[in-house]
Amino acid sequence: MNLRQLGTFGFLLLVGTFSSIPAEAQRLLCEHNDPARAPREHHADFELLEGTFRFQPHKGLIQGEVTHHFRWIRSGFDTLFLDAPNIKIISVQRAKINLDFYTIEKSGVIIKFPEKSIAGQSESLTIKYEATPRKGLYFIGWTDSTGLSRRQIWSQGQGIDNRHWIPMYDEMNDKIKTRLKFYFDSTYQVLSNGRLVKKEAQPDGTLLWEYVMEKPHAPYLIMVGIGKYHITQQKSESGVPLYLYLYPDRTEDFSTTYTANKEIFDFLEKEIGYPYPWPSYSQIPVQEYIYGAMENTSATVFGDFFIVDRRAFHDRNYIAVNAHELAHQWFGDLVTARSARHIWLQESFATFYNWLYERVHFGQDHYDWNRRQAQISSLREGQKNSLPIAHSQAGNTRHYPKGAFVLHMLRHLTGPENFRRAIVRYLQENAYKNVTSEDLLRAFHDELGLGLEWFWDQWVYGGGEPVLEVEEKMEDTTWAIRIRQLQEGEGVVRPFRLPLDVELIYPDGTKEIRHVVVDSLICEFRWPISSKGRPLCVIVDAGNQILRDLRHLKTSEALAAQALHATHMLDRYDGLVGLREHSLPNKKQLLETIYHRETFWAVKGEALRQLLSGWGQESSIQALWLQALTSSDNNLRHEALKALELRRVEALEPHLTRLLKISDASYSLLETALRYLSRHNTKLAIKFAKGLEPLLSRPNAQSLRATYWEIMYALKPQNKDEAWKKLVELTRPGYEFRTRLSAFQSLARLKLFPPEAQRHALQALFSTNIRLSQGGASYLKEGLKAGLIQKFELEELARLSEDFPDKKQLLASLFNY
Repeated sequence: MNLRQLGTFGFLLLVGTFSSIPAEAQRLLCEHNDPARAPREHHADFELLEGTFRFQPHKGLIQGEVTHHFRWIRSGFDTLFLDAPNIKIISVQRAKINLDFYTIEKSGVIIKFPEKSIAGQSESLTIKYEATPRKGLYFIGWTDSTGLSRRQIWSQGQGIDNRHWIPMYDEMNDKIKTRLKFYFDSTYQVLSNGRLVKKEAQPDGTLLWEYVMEKPHAPYLIMVGIGKYHITQQKSESGVPLYLYLYPDRTEDFSTTYTANKEIFDFLEKEIGYPYPWPSYSQIPVQEYIYGAMENTSATVFGDFFIVDRRAFHDRNYIAVNAHELAHQWFGDLVTARSARHIWLQESFATFYNWLYERVHFGQDHYDWNRRQAQISSLREGQKNSLPIAHSQAGNTRHYPKGAFVLHMLRHLTGPENFRRAIVRYLQENAYKNVTSEDLLRAFHDELGLGLEWFWDQWVYGGGEPVLEVEEKMEDTTWAIRIRQLQEGEGVVRPFRLPLDVELIYPDGTKEIRHVVVDSLICEFRWPISSKGRPLCVIVDAGNQILRDLRHLKTSEALAAQALHATHMLDRYDGLVGLREHSLPNKKQLLETIYHRETFWAVKGEALRQLLSGWGQESSIQALWLQALTSSDNNLRHEALKALELRRVEALEPHLTRLLKISDASYSLLETALRYLSRHNTKLAIKFAKGLEPLLSRPNAQSLRATYWEIMYALKPQNKDEAWKKLVELTRPGYEFRTRLSAFQSLARLKLFPPEAQRHALQALFSTNIRLSQGGASYLKEGLKAGLIQKFELEELARLSEDFPDKKQLLASLFNY
């Protein structure tokens, strides 16, 4: 509910009521139970980091020299600790004079000064070092003799991994300027943070690349990306240069990979209301990336699995991630959480703003569907524990989708323009600084005059979600709804205070909205029956604006009215889902009407599934299914396949071959169809697989390629030798990790564990890509569990191989010893 809908009296009543919530106990519980509620202590304020870096990539070696300029915060200290795990320190200098008294520890280096510190006094230290990091800095493809892998070097600093390649104070609660110099082969591109101030040829054939950050940013945001790229430049409406990196052999996929890139940038600048805070913005894809993407200051790194063609665009496009990482340039990079307890101020904001752009690009229904998925995952997470979003151990579900839903509620409550004004103030007052959740609350109070402590206590510092049970009462002259709050759990706010919209649908199809405030465990609201008669359907929290679990039993007539007439897509969808177990005389006609009327794929798909559950030989149902299967909406195509899977209809199976003629049918859609046919119709499956062969060599067809050979092995005995050899080949080092994972999974399903694949899986265990290492481990453990791999054979394979110098570590990861 927007505050403007309440009117002045209602607005003052709402704020006055909510401000009285006693929540100190909730705050104290949250604070005292969070081990990361406060930032790490330090007695030096680091201000500038100057670094010079050279690489020996075939050895995975970095040779660095870093100078720290800092100011003592406190007096009386003669030592300084820098994070530097497994870094070899060669020398430490102060004003070009060696400091010989330093101690190397497992986690870093302790440097001793000849005199005590004086608060406010400036200092500098220069450290020469070498490192062969397993975290923070990644050397990709340099030892691959097959030539299959790209050769790259890239960094990933979040949370505290930059310390593995730069000796530094590596915590988010300090901000530094940087000046970084990189020497590398002149045939490669080198990207880092900020402005490129020098690119200079060197006598040895290398280039010097020098990047400067003139505004302070957090140490974990320092980055480098090195590889062979084609660079396209765009410019935002505000004049910011945008540099888009792509592999030279994938330039034909530029438009599908960077879809709407400039539009995203322009939208976020306007929507946030605060100018982009850095001199330029670059985006660079890398191979073997361990996450989705990372918002390094002015230079985002993302996994090259987001380089997509037309088909793969429907499976995994970069639009949401692009908007998410760009939003981080404000929320995370410009303003940075003071400690891990407040990390939601970064991830929730970035998620919320990528939702807002997705609404522009894909529509309101898509935005609402994002919120519905956030609601489902948040409620599921709430069954495990009741941690609030302002907690370091809240987990990704709360830091990302739940926190984004909380911001949706805040924006819905205050109104979009008021929300934007408060956000601008928050950014202005805290630019290039560290922030807490209280800083955001203060900005809303100071800019809008609102006392929103109740909202923070309930949704930020308090845990859990409201569980609402709704009961309707109809009498001769009045009707009423009773709402009970049922939520329980330690740390859960009870009761919640909830402003709700109640939508009434009357027998003549007209609608009306009533506003209520639920502020106790049991609330009852009563109204006189109007001239329109009793409401046929009552929808509490119309549009699902509140993050809650709602339980409201309704008649089949009420559900049908809701599915047909509710204002919001989510309510119509819920009404339709409610009809699954109801038998209506006119259900078929109702479902067909809904299918034709609705535009969003989830609603159309639900109608289709229910229609197929009553399958006979009705030509109208077959026509709707074929329309869905061959529509322009890839999500709806998937829904048609799901409907067929849930209610197998043999008469429809031959029509799956029509997917082969759709030029943008996604790879996952084709793979799903192939797997379905392989289970139910061997002849059609082989025919379908034959039609897929022209697609198998495409870069985005990794999983489809493995599935094809898996199906060939299972269905065509004459192809078994070729099929399993192809799958084993796809597991070898050099192929990018998604191809290898798909091949491991296909071999495991076929119960095939040949020695060469075992060796490739052992190698995968050592990968710095956790998804690949886990995939290799899963493959081997599956074989051990099934008795198709013998422990002693695996030990012998590891012992004899030169690829695994640390045999003990390797085997311990498999056998827990």
